Amino acid sequence: MNLIHKRCFSRLHSQNIIRAIAFPGQGSQFVGMGKELAENFSSARETFERTDEALGYKLSDLIFNGNYNELSNTDIAQPAIVSVGVAAVRALQQETGQEIKDLCSFILGHSIGEYTALVCANSISLEEGVRLVQLRGQEMKKAIKGLDVQMVAIITRSTKLSEISSEVENINALISENSNETNGIFSKSDSVEVATDTQFTLSGTKLAVTFALEHLEENFGDMRIFKLPISVPFHTKILKPAADELEKAFKQITFKQPDVPIVSNYTGKIIESHTEIPKLLALQTYSQVRWYDSIMHLHELYGVDRWLCPGPSSVIFNTIRKTFPKAIIRQLETKQHVLDFAEIIKKQKSVL
Repeated sequence: MNLIHKRCFSRLHSQNIIRAIAFPGQGSQFVGMGKELAENFSSARETFERTDEALGYKLSDLIFNGNYNELSNTDIAQPAIVSVGVAAVRALQQETGQEIKDLCSFILGHSIGEYTALVCANSISLEEGVRLVQLRGQEMKKAIKGLDVQMVAIITRSTKLSEISSEVENINALISENSNETNGIFSKSDSVEVATDTQFTLSGTKLAVTFALEHLEENFGDMRIFKLPISVPFHTKILKPAADELEKAFKQITFKQPDVPIVSNYTGKIIESHTEIPKLLALQTYSQVRWYDSIMHLHELYGVDRWLCPGPSSVIFNTIRKTFPKAIIRQLETKQHVLDFAEIIKKQKSVL
């Protein structure tokens, strides 16, 4: 950690509190998310108003009262989820009167949640964040145009991600070998990858995913397969063109040193300098999310044993609970969540 990050860590560590804030990614969205926050906290309401103005349309109407299918379009879902996560943190700050560096020692987010983390840590503005993830979604849609894609979560008796990842590499080699044949089973666009390291999530073209599942079942036995309701094969090399366009957009933004240390999806470690952020964001667009590595890094190296999960749904909450059953974990999604946690913060402050 650099000097600023060490000071931030020391502030809460002196209180015997080592807390991380963790944000969710796409798939956590639902109609009505964040509405209660906007109705009860002026800072949350302002967050949605600023998002609407930045994007040039009433995204908040879709979030609060739209239909799920429209909200789940990736160029809509991404800024929506970022907005809700930021709104939850802003509401907590309003209630406690504390800055982000007073609320946590570290901050991170899964996939687009990393952008939410950057906004909340004041590395980029809210307006920059929602415009970037809107562009991210738009470019992802362009990258997969004409492709039949799929993303599945699998449960298997094998718990060794490295073994499955290695087998997936072999599968991709087989796909590549057969993509140039004239009778060709596969096209050059076909590929499959392990998208996250907290569960075995395969992402890629539908043909490649099906082929991979058949081979994995042969090597690792019976598997339970869950098709995920997504329109984009997140964190696969198919999305490299989207990352290239994002890199161009990053050049128009001045990234600041975050007020609290942020953990990178790509490395699973703390980002040391704000100058690294654009490249790491581009890389995570088409690379595996090292979420397990990220939370284990904070727990083992820095002793993080408290987690706050702002934003829609309890996906991140449940993932962390499964990994650290004895940790103190709180969801921050509703008015009552905010008020309850704000009361805890105030009591902790009064003891000092």
